[in-house]
Amino acid sequence: MRIILSFFYLIIFTAFLSGCASYKSSDSSFTDPRDGHVYATVKVGNLIWMLDNLNYDATGSYCYDDKMINCNKFGKLYTWETAFDACPPGWRLPSESEMRRLVEFFGNPTTIADILTKTPPEGFNIPFSGSRYFSGEYAGIGEYFVMWTSNEVDSEKATCFSLDQEGKERITWPDYLKTAGFSVRCVRKAY
Repeated sequence: MRIILSFFYLIIFTAFLSGCASYKSSDSSFTDPRDGHVYATVKVGNLIWMLDNLNYDATGSYCYDDKMINCNKFGKLYTWETAFDACPPGWRLPSESEMRRLVEFFGNPTTIADILTKTPPEGFNIPFSGSRYFSGEYAGIGEYFVMWTSNEVDSEKATCFSLDQEGKERITWPDYLKTAGFSVRCVRKAY
């Protein structure tokens, strides 16, 4: 009886681990019903992630340097408040802890930045899309990627995920003014 129970627990534990550590890269996509834009998606653990930066037109969203060609290539940049409303129905901003789990999933901290910028199935397709300062100036295209998380620090700031093209600390978790413009990747629960 003890052997049967041990075997049963081993099966349950294995199923649990495979559900937590799965990266299913496929031809999956999601079509935003609001504008018909198609986003590539991937299942990582129990979440479906957009593999493209959100490109939904909303008040409080911007194209880098106010040029549509940059939106077509990198998606829009959103203020934190707008980012919450910009995700399609059923989708939301990821939390900082969900983003940290995604980074941990991809592995070794010394190579993670390189992995995240690769296209699936090897990576997460992160472009260095830059940002929009609260003053309206743009900076960093081709140099860094900053993405909002749902974590609010206080009434003026929220936490971001930041990935630099170069430097000693390529991945950081800074707190920024909510009026800045950063990229958005939406998530939803996998069913």
